Amino acid sequence: MAHIQTNGLDARSISSIRDFIGYSSKLKFKIANLTGAKIQREIYYQNIVHHINFHSFKYIPFAVSAAANYSLLYVIYRVVREGRPDRIAELGAGQSSLFLDSLRDVETFSALTVEHDPAWNGFVSARVRHETRCHELEDISFRGQIAKGYPSAALDSFDADVLIVDGPIGTARYSRWGAGPIIERMVGREFVVIFDDAERSGEQETISEVLDMLRENKVEFFIKCIFGYSFQFIIMTQKYKHLQFI
Repeated sequence: MAHIQTNGLDARSISSIRDFIGYSSKLKFKIANLTGAKIQREIYYQNIVHHINFHSFKYIPFAVSAAANYSLLYVIYRVVREGRPDRIAELGAGQSSLFLDSLRDVETFSALTVEHDPAWNGFVSARVRHETRCHELEDISFRGQIAKGYPSAALDSFDADVLIVDGPIGTARYSRWGAGPIIERMVGREFVVIFDDAERSGEQETISEVLDMLRENKVEFFIKCIFGYSFQFIIMTQKYKHLQFI
């Protein structure tokens, strides 16, 4: 059974968001009418993140261009501070990796970053204290489709409580498909999965298949969508259900 929360959406958007987060088998993320609202929400989360930065730890966010946006940083912060996970893994290195590194100054958890570009992995790994792993992308099979992604073995020996799906680079179809088998391996334990860029059709295809997989495995889960300049789709199991209200 899925449990649903929405955040920051006006009444005109609720029917479309309900489609997006599980009332239909196909994702229909129809919120183009919220032009302007995205920027307003992004500024809202920017203010929160900068307040956190000034009062908690030293971290200078550069949430521009292809970097993690402020709503994603906000989600990561709330999940870490209120979910208190032991192990956080992220697919794709970048600003979120630096943010996690700084968060370890105020919370106790292990982190792992997986990246496919050797040069970018080297750049990020030199700036964080946690482990980074560089893996070439492979053809990943998940639920009858094949697409490029990180191999499931990328997380071997690291049983993540939280998985941040922000890589590899998005594609028009079956984007970040390699996250599917990784999440499937998490079935049977408590977890949080954060999909970034959930407004894009390729990510929506992946999220839809992941939700179907969880339902078929009779996993009770809770889901929420938060948005700023980009959208974050959060899946959480019973232990972390309070994160619906972040």
